[in-house]
Amino acid sequence: MEPVPLPYFLMLVLAIMVAAAVTLWVATHAGLSLSVLAPVALLGAVLARLFMKVER
Repeated sequence: MEPVPLPYFLMLVLAIMVAAAVTLWVATHAGLSLSVLAPVALLGAVLARLFMKVER
């Protein structure tokens, strides 16, 4: 596997931060509290990890 060039890596990090901010903004304006959003995000992360193909 080749290393990712730094500009692409930084753009990926920025895109993830923007997506997280937009998600939090939409959730709070929809009336969801963070105590409801946190378990949903945790469940999504667990499901993504379970269904992800990992080479070992």
